[in-house]
Amino acid sequence: MLKNIIYVVGSPRSGSSLIYNALCSHEKFNPAIPENHLVTNLSKNFFKQNQRNNNIEENYYFDSIKDTKSYFKNCLEIFFNKISKKYNVNYLALKSITLTTNIHILNAIYPEINYVMTIRDPKDIVVSMINVGSRQEKLNMQNQFPRNIELLCRKINQFYRLFLEKNQEKFLYEKVYLIKYENFIMKP
Repeated sequence: MLKNIIYVVGSPRSGSSLIYNALCSHEKFNPAIPENHLVTNLSKNFFKQNQRNNNIEENYYFDSIKDTKSYFKNCLEIFFNKISKKYNVNYLALKSITLTTNIHILNAIYPEINYVMTIRDPKDIVVSMINVGSRQEKLNMQNQFPRNIELLCRKINQFYRLFLEKNQEKFLYEKVYLIKYENFIMKP
């Protein structure tokens, strides 16, 4: 039986992979598995479906927000239980940086999930982004992190925008555990 789900989230290059791998090294959790965007996409679609219910579809498909939420939660439960069963664990640890900006939406659907958000000195994140971008160029890949400090700072800020929204304070306080990358590497 699935007892706990933890999502590791944060900005790219903030140390989320390190924290995720450390968490997954514990015997209670599943092994570290690649990021999957199904949960992020379901969260976004739940939000869009609620808007459609209210503005366009007038509850033709779903009777209410509660009904919509129940449908999406069932989809998520199938997914989470599949992973739990596959790895024979009762505690799931998953990682998705693409989910970071939508954890409040996922919380509306599936409030039982807890989150670990990685925080890192933004200057170090920018340096890491630029280094990765340079390596991508050398490998003839598209540079995801062009050497544009203002753009990279905006990108980082977008991932942590929920902390600037007053209406998210209670959710962040109750459901999001912050881990500072620099502290973790000094005292894992």
